[in-house]
Amino acid sequence: MRGVVSVAAFVQAVEARKRALGVTDEMIAAGRNSGRRRTPEKRRQLAAIQDRARKAGLTPLAANF
Repeated sequence: MRGVVSVAAFVQAVEARKRALGVTDEMIAAGRNSGRRRTPEKRRQLAAIQDRARKAGLTPLAANF
C-alpha cells in the first residue's frame, strides 16, 4: 500500500515516467479526442472548466470542443 503523495510529487513522477518512455507533448496532442461528436452539454462543461481556470489565473488544459 502506498502512503500519501502530494500533487507536486505525483506530477514529478508522471513527468519522469514520460521522459523514461520517450513520450512527447506532440504525441499526447495527436491522441486527443477531436471533439467533433461532443454533446452541447459537454461543450458547455468544458467551456466552464476553462473559464474557471482562467479566472483563477491558471492555464486551462487543452480541450477540443
